[in-house]
Amino acid sequence: MKVEWLDNGYIDFVKKAIRSLEKQHEAISENIANVSNPEYVRKRTDFLRFLEMQGGKSKLVITRRKHIPGLEDEGDVLMGSDKEKVDINREMSELAENQVRHDFVTRVLRSIYDSLNKSITGKVK
Repeated sequence: MKVEWLDNGYIDFVKKAIRSLEKQHEAISENIANVSNPEYVRKRTDFLRFLEMQGGKSKLVITRRKHIPGLEDEGDVLMGSDKEKVDINREMSELAENQVRHDFVTRVLRSIYDSLNKSITGKVK
């Protein structure tokens, strides 16, 4: 029996996605921490672009570029500066979205490892 997802880099891709979401969380947290600093320039990360660069084939169809925040201004970097001040409402919204994505990807990785464990041990929890 051949298990394709073990030898095609899928697990590594999911791990990279988790690390990317963690970095995005750090950037958003830093933005929130500096909301009252007038000299602070907002940091941003682009998780969807990271996935594209890693070879992830997203089923996401974009009909209008402004439907997804961050796609209007595409830079060459995944983490950069928007040269704008921090909007606490925007940051809290992005933090919540990032948390949902992180939870989902973490569940995917756990499901992979649970399936692998079941295959090896033959035990179902």
